[in-house]
Amino acid sequence: MKKIIIIAILFFTPLFVNANEYYTNENNFTFTKEDYELIYEKYGEDGINAVTTENFENAKKFATDGIVESESYFATDYTIDSIGRITNVSTREVTEEEAENSLIMPVAEVCDSLGSCIETTYKRLKYVVNASSRMITVTNTWLTMPKVRSYDIIAVRFLQRVNITQATGTQTWTNGSQGYATDGTNTKVTNYGAGLSMNLVDDTTITNLENKMIVRTDTAIPDWWNLRIYITYQHAQYTLTRAQSMSYQFTNTGSGIVLGNTILFEDMSIGSKYDDMTGLQYN
Repeated sequence: MKKIIIIAILFFTPLFVNANEYYTNENNFTFTKEDYELIYEKYGEDGINAVTTENFENAKKFATDGIVESESYFATDYTIDSIGRITNVSTREVTEEEAENSLIMPVAEVCDSLGSCIETTYKRLKYVVNASSRMITVTNTWLTMPKVRSYDIIAVRFLQRVNITQATGTQTWTNGSQGYATDGTNTKVTNYGAGLSMNLVDDTTITNLENKMIVRTDTAIPDWWNLRIYITYQHAQYTLTRAQSMSYQFTNTGSGIVLGNTILFEDMSIGSKYDDMTGLQYN
């Protein structure tokens, strides 16, 4: 009798490890070798263990460039009647191209048959976060000069409670400048934000105008990756006093008018005198 021998051949599937998965930290975030070495070299083991899925991009950006920055451009349209009174003001976000073109070819007044005209000004709002220096710098640059000169507000609001150690600023124009101190009468500081009220220089001959604020905290460096910061610049459409311009709170909730998701004016008659320009957000 012929014997039939059945030979079973077992096929084993080898276990491949993803070459991109180099190290997983206590937050269950997995690094590639390249990213692990980048962040470890800059921040050590504490930095590695602080990385999460949510803050990884910031951590990598800080380790690579040292900063995180963002900017937006805005146009303000003033409607002016036949005797020179401002009857309406509106602000909108625009492209960089449109804003920069205003420097090359200024926007002409647009007038109707009744003599009512629209004038447009442009500005750029930018922030730079430097985690190593534990600070954020906010800069508002007027690309075309503002029609109204009163107390503008430049402010930041922190979602988390922080200890602010510095809130200073400068207003710089064609042939001069003015500084603002942390303990100055134009400065407002709490554990949730900082703001400066700047009375815009009343000189129609200037061609350059910039508003800047620097805010520092004692927040540990990895924690800067997780902070959420709201940034705003509010332009006064009408004349205000310094006290009125500083009568806000650092919140985006409550009864009143919230501006730029950063500050709240409970007195709506004051809040409504600002242009409510949308702001920027870090994180």
